[in-house]
Amino acid sequence: TAGAATTATTTPPTTATGSSQLSSNPIRIAYQGVSGAYSEKATRELLGQNVIAIGHNSFEACYRAVASMECDYACLPIENSLGGSIHENYDLMLRYDLTIVAEHEFRVSHCLLSQHEDISK
Repeated sequence: TAGAATTATTTPPTTATGSSQLSSNPIRIAYQGVSGAYSEKATRELLGQNVIAIGHNSFEACYRAVASMECDYACLPIENSLGGSIHENYDLMLRYDLTIVAEHEFRVSHCLLSQHEDISK
């Protein structure tokens, strides 16, 4: 099956001077999942291979990482063509006062692998 996910990149509020706290260091991006997850792939597709992608065990952990400035941004799904809106991420965006700064449509393709020629068994 195939689907598409819309991914939002969130950032913490700017400082009093109107600029964020980013330095010349590589950008640290929080995503939900483990290395190789669709969210990591979407992160790299959107922002390039030179970012530091940091997997977290939940969407909220990603928001906490950005709010605490452990990460500069989070790359999280907000829409899914099969499941619709991911309401948890909208709710968390309000709770943590983070805003969307970029959007990326990511195509998801699932494949079925089998060691058997007849997969109906």
